[in-house]
Amino acid sequence: NATGGNGQIISTGNNTITIKGVNEKELIVVYTDKTEIQTSTGLGTSADLQIGGRVTLVGGPNPDGTFTADTLVVCLEVGT
Repeated sequence: NATGGNGQIISTGNNTITIKGVNEKELIVVYTDKTEIQTSTGLGTSADLQIGGRVTLVGGPNPDGTFTADTLVVCLEVGT
């Protein structure tokens, strides 16, 4: 598995989030019940994946251009 970069969550869906990376490119990220969601306080849930939040991806790209996340790390906002 590789780091898929990071970005800001711009939308959420059914087991998906869409992020916008530093290059302004949008990426659809798929997660499952096996995806580990990490927060600064430990394991999180899909409720921690909020629009406007930032995440770092670990997983792999799919042939259709989406990304399947094995781990989603919810990043702290600067100043928190």
